[in-house]
Formats: sequence, structure tokens, C-alpha cells
Amino acid sequence: GILNSKVVHYGLRMRLLLVVTAFAVSVCHADYLYMSCHANPNIIAFDVDTSSLSTDTLLNTSAIDWISSDDLHFRGTFIQNDILYVANSKASASFIGKWQCNANASSSTPLSFIGNFTGLSGSNPGLVHPYGIRWYGNQYLYATTQDTQSLLLYDANGSPDTSKANSNTYPGAVVTFGPYNSNSNGLRDLAVDEKNGLVFVAEEILQIVLVYDANNKYANIFNISIGSKSEPIGLRINQDLHPNTLFIGDNGYNAVYAYSYNPTLKSAKQIWKSKEMSDLSHPAGIDVNEKYVFVVAQNNNLILQFDASTGSYLKKFADFSKLKVTGENLLYYPGRC
Repeated sequence: GILNSKVVHYGLRMRLLLVVTAFAVSVCHADYLYMSCHANPNIIAFDVDTSSLSTDTLLNTSAIDWISSDDLHFRGTFIQNDILYVANSKASASFIGKWQCNANASSSTPLSFIGNFTGLSGSNPGLVHPYGIRWYGNQYLYATTQDTQSLLLYDANGSPDTSKANSNTYPGAVVTFGPYNSNSNGLRDLAVDEKNGLVFVAEEILQIVLVYDANNKYANIFNISIGSKSEPIGLRINQDLHPNTLFIGDNGYNAVYAYSYNPTLKSAKQIWKSKEMSDLSHPAGIDVNEKYVFVVAQNNNLILQFDASTGSYLKKFADFSKLKVTGENLLYYPGRC
């Protein structure tokens, strides 16, 4: 009897272990690349390992009923605490929305809309045509805006943070550029280095990447100038995988760059430059993992893949021309269990 009870107990434990193990395996997900779009606005998810399309409608947008679907132009994206933040860049309907992350999302079960983080309003007049968005820890969210040419700072509740503002042009503006002429809107993407307290901003008209010290009243401590034809638009930093390295998508040279920067010396040095490619026209979105750099070539309807250590071109990761969208921002979403 004692022996039989031990066998039964052992068998139950093994079955429970198998069930738990099976459940754990079932909730693992692959590495994804999220690409925001306007024209058929949504976010498209690609499986990084297979380059295959996972879903072309990652977001549930049915709850966004205060504007027309024609006014949805998704651009900047960022994930913070399992919430996906997405900037809507339509000038008259600018907002930053929140969706609940779900690794098993699909076209039939898209991400649920939580609500607005912030939006264009009388108390927030600077958020017109937002381009890039980034969290700085859990305290602040930065946004670059094309039409108001500003780097804006928001607190964790989505209100413009005026305590650190350097510019009196808009609430929460820490830097405002231009205007250079009636059609100027050169402000593009941004990248944040929390470890060193730096904010990088791509300025296409000035043809430079400007670097600001978030711990010193946003002083412009140095700039990165690539060349006479440079038009930097896409930026990305991943301090965990590539310390003190800035990746740049350049629209002037149709190329990608990696720069090593030194916060102490306030300088940067080019590590590599990819070859200039006609297939890399308007590199609007860029992101990296441990081995690869992924870039949206907006005018070619392609995502291209490069070696993160050398800049060597590897392959066309995805051709999304049949989806009839305009590809914008890229966001790498690593797999996990």
C-alpha cells in the first residue's frame, strides 16, 4: 500500500510537471519586428526568425471614435511596462495612444486600446505631427514634433512637464528649432541614453544629430555631422546590447551608420557605414538586436537587414509592397516565455 501510494503520488507530480511545462512552452513567443504604418494605418508584425508576416493588424482601433479613420497616421512607437505607445502623426488629430501588449496577438485578436497618453489640446498645443517617442525611465516621455519643431517632455501622467522647459514656445518644450523657412519641418526621430543622461535628436534640415544633456538643462553638448549630403531621420540606441552606440538611418546618402560616442569627451566617432543603396530610400525606421540592424526603406516598401558589428548588407528581410501601406517606425520586440 505504501509503495502504491508513492507510485501514484509520483505519477501525479509528473503529470502536473508536464502540464506546467506544456503551458510554459505555449506562452513563449518569437522575436517580432513591429512596423507602424499610415495608409491602411496599423502596426504590422513580422517574425524575426522567419521574416514571415505574423499580423498586419496588430492594433484594435475601433475604440478610437473621436476622429475619422482617415486621420490615423501611425508613426513613433515604444514599449514600456508591457504597454505599447503609438504616436498618431496626423497634424490636426495628433495624439499618443496606449495599447496593452499581448505576445499572442493576431489579426483576429489584436491588441486592446487602453486610452490616450496625451493629445493635441489647448493645454498641449505643441503636439502637432509627432514623429519619435521615447520613455526616459518611468518618469518622462519625450516626443519630437515636425510641425512645431520641438522636443517635448511629458510626465508619467501625460501632462507637459514645464519644470524643465527651456523654451517658452510650447508647454513642455525643452528645445524648439527653426523656423528656417515656411516649409521647414526637419525634426525627425530621437534616441535616449538613460545611463548617461543623453537625448539624441535627428534634424534633417540642419543635417546633424544633436546631443542634449538631460541632467544639465538640456545643454547641447555636441553634435554628430555625417557629411554634406546627410539627412539623418532614423535613430536607435540599445545600451544593453550595444553600449554607447548610436545607429542612424540617413536619407541623404541612402545608408545606415553606427557611431560610438563618448559622453565624457563629448564626441562621437564613426564605427561603420553601410554601402549606399538605391533600395534604401528614406530609412524612416531603424532598430537593432544583438546581431542585426533592421531598417525600413519607406520609398522601396522594404525592410533591409544589416550586420550590427560591421554594417554589411545581409538581405531583404521583408517586402511589404503588397500590403499597400507606408512603412514608418520599427520596433524590435524580443521573444520571451
